[in-house]
Amino acid sequence: MWFGPAERVDDYIPARRSLTTFAVITVCLLITTIVIAGVCTSNFNKGLGDKLRQKRTNRSAESEMQNLHPAAAMPLRRPID
Repeated sequence: MWFGPAERVDDYIPARRSLTTFAVITVCLLITTIVIAGVCTSNFNKGLGDKLRQKRTNRSAESEMQNLHPAAAMPLRRPID
């Protein structure tokens, strides 16, 4: 794999195990990322509103409408100095 002076080959033997471990972890994370991207793509445009409405069942309809109104007062925030 690496063609160079024969006396330098022994310098890289201790790093072989850690580099192999790093490569295996990288491939596993890459596969996980691809799977999660596939799940997100398949769930895209199915509507997040239904999931959010399930969490808001304990709120009243009036408070929900006030929160959705674009002219509703924003909560006070602390200024950044």
